[in-house]
Amino acid sequence: MGSLDRKVYALNGVTGQKRWEFETAGSVRSSPAIGADATVYVGSSNGQVYALNGATGEQRWQFATGAK
Repeated sequence: MGSLDRKVYALNGVTGQKRWEFETAGSVRSSPAIGADATVYVGSSNGQVYALNGATGEQRWQFATGAK
């Protein structure tokens, strides 16, 4: 899930405990999308889209959309 504190959080679906977090450079106002390979895609108010490893939260890549 995203948050206004500029972070994306991954939670354990059974226990609700935090698995990992990733900080962007802007607030995250939307829900992330999850790809077939478990990549987590999320946009940030800083005009970037991030692709994260769904298991670890490690950044795979980021893309500047040109919008803010």
